[in-house]
Formats: sequence, C-alpha cells, structure tokens
Amino acid sequence: MSREKSKSQTASKLTATETDHDYQMDITSTSHKRKSPKTPTKIPTPPNKMMAQVNDPNAALFDAIQNLTGKIEVLSAQLTATSDIIDKLSSRTDKNEADIMDCNSKIDKLTKSVPTLAKENEALKDRVLELERYKRCWNLKLRVDTVHRLGRREEGKHCQVIIQFTARVQRDGFWKATKNNKICKDLGIHFKEDFCQQDRDARAAVWPKMERARANGRNVYYRGPTGYIDGVRVTPD
Repeated sequence: MSREKSKSQTASKLTATETDHDYQMDITSTSHKRKSPKTPTKIPTPPNKMMAQVNDPNAALFDAIQNLTGKIEVLSAQLTATSDIIDKLSSRTDKNEADIMDCNSKIDKLTKSVPTLAKENEALKDRVLELERYKRCWNLKLRVDTVHRLGRREEGKHCQVIIQFTARVQRDGFWKATKNNKICKDLGIHFKEDFCQQDRDARAAVWPKMERARANGRNVYYRGPTGYIDGVRVTPD
C-alpha cells in the first residue's frame, strides 16, 4: 500500500511539473488550440525611416530650395536696409532743400528790408538834426566889436560868441527886444539864430532865389532852414 501511494504522489508531481510549460499540450482540454511559440523575428523598420528612404531622391532638390530660400531672405534683408538708407538720404535731402529755401526766404526778406532800413536811417538823421535844431533855438549868436575879441582874429569879420538861455521863451523875448534897440544899433551888436551846418547850407542854397525875389518886392522869409517866397517853399537850383 505504501508503495502504491508513493507512486501515485510521484505521478501527480510529474503531471504538475509538466503542465507548467507553455508548450506542454493540455490533454484534459480539447477546446483550446495550441499556441505558437514566440520565436525571435526581424525588428520592423520605423515609419520615419521608411519615409526618409522614399524621399531620398528629392532630398537634394529640397536642400537646393532651402538654400535658395535663404539667399532670397538675405537679399530681401539687404534690400530693406538699402531702402532704409535711401529713405534717410531722401529725408536729409528734403531737410537740406527746406533749409536752403528758408535761407533764400531770409535773404529775400533782408533784401527787401534794406530800403526800409535806409529810410529809417534817413529818418533818424532827420530826427537828430531836428533835435539839434531845436536845441540851438535856445541860443543866440552875439557879434561884438571890441578890442578884446573872442577866438582867432580874422580880417573883415567880427568875433562871435554863443549865448544859451535857460528857456527858449527867454531867448525869444531877449532877441525881440534887441532887434530895434538903439543901444545895440549904436554899438553894432547884432543877434541872429544859431543854425547847424546842414541848415546853414540849406539856407545858403536858396538865398540867390530869395534875394532876386526880394529885389522885385516880393515877401521873402526863412522858417528854420527852409526859405519861402510869398508863402511858397523855395527849392535850391
């Protein structure tokens, strides 16, 4: 009995051991098919590598297109830079043109202002002359014939002095009082207005006409540096 038990145990162990292998045929189950053993096979080719192998004939053309595209981009950048430089030069040219036009405009204005400045200069000269004339209206020349003369002695001329009054009204009053004064006539003292050189020249220029008019009995007089005949201003010859 003990031998039979040991045999049966050994048989059961063998059965269990044999059923552990995947290639062991299952005797008890008849509905399952036998699985094929996993044998080593060739590694499949990746899809990307297959596409690269297919596109190998067009790779050179693709590279050429890429190179051409790069060159076109470089040329485009250079053209853009050149266009910017041209724009800057154009703006500078426009600015220079505007500056030149502005200078020409200023020159034209200055040229046009020259006659105005000349007139203003003449007006200022006349104004200064008028002020000098007005200042001299406060003066009287006194001609004296004495032994002690003032200034350098000149044959045939009397020495003259200038008297300046504190106010013109005093000068006019004194002058009017001495015109018909007997003492002044007896002493040979004469007073006359003090004129500047320009006024003396102007009076001397019209005096020949006025002298002829006076000889003909016409009304002749001076008003400052200007001479009048019958109320009409006299111009020099």
